[in-house]
Amino acid sequence: MSRATEADESTYNGSYSANQVYAYYLKNNLVNLLPVQSGAANGSLRFVYFIRPSGLVPSSQVAVVKNIDRTTGIITFQSLPSAYSNTTPVDFYKFRSPHTIMGIDVKPTSVASTQKTMTFNPADIPMFLAVGDHVPLAEQCCIPQIPSDLHVFLAQKTAERILESQGDLEGLQAAQAKSKEMEFRAGTIIDNRVDSSPTKLANRRGILTSGLYSRRRRG
Repeated sequence: MSRATEADESTYNGSYSANQVYAYYLKNNLVNLLPVQSGAANGSLRFVYFIRPSGLVPSSQVAVVKNIDRTTGIITFQSLPSAYSNTTPVDFYKFRSPHTIMGIDVKPTSVASTQKTMTFNPADIPMFLAVGDHVPLAEQCCIPQIPSDLHVFLAQKTAERILESQGDLEGLQAAQAKSKEMEFRAGTIIDNRVDSSPTKLANRRGILTSGLYSRRRRG
């Protein structure tokens, strides 16, 4: 199936069979099929996209998993904030870096604040959910959802904003210089983790490295 634009709609309507989907285009949050279908269409269209990071909230507003019963679907938590209910969807994400989201917008079937438990459909509990992982309200988290290696860099950029708001230009310039150094180091750390990043080939027998290997052998 080809991706088209809204301007192509007139081209597909009338020129193609309305019983078969040939293309699609995106408009706002909707997927529009071409030609426009008068009835139900068979088949599927799968999208892969990067999810937007959740908003930060205090750790006191996030439930931490203490025990998981995958048979009954009951999850016990270290504490359960009062905002949780069977009408409020939750997300599941890993406590360990890179704090991956495992499930979104899952509604519990029941919430027991006194017992600090929530009951879910067992099929809705992520396979890799473990003790210590977090279950916040939907679109919330208490840990920035980036690799832990970048948390210090994030704090440095936050300090820049504070210095800027305080009018401390000298401190801001020093902080920005430090940020550039940290950004370079961070790029070296995460470069190989980026999707579709080109593979870097190193010629171990090249002119630039031959002296290094010779010295290592002699040492």
